[in-house]
Amino acid sequence: MLTRLKHNRATACIPVVALTGLSEKNRQKLIDAGAEDYLAKNAILPDKGPNRLAEALEALIHRINRKRGLPFSPVLAKR
Repeated sequence: MLTRLKHNRATACIPVVALTGLSEKNRQKLIDAGAEDYLAKNAILPDKGPNRLAEALEALIHRINRKRGLPFSPVLAKR
């Protein structure tokens, strides 16, 4: 699926985050295939403790926007 998204002109520039239960050894394979980042489910969505998905995605959005030359996320700035 990731390869199709990255090879389609209409979707190639959309950042893709892989949220996966796959082991860390698959991280580089996903990045090489075009994923913006890799998030391990067990680290972001633990069985016990707080759900860190929103926090992780917000940090990732900020990083992507900085790479694109935007100082902040326009959507998050409206809060």
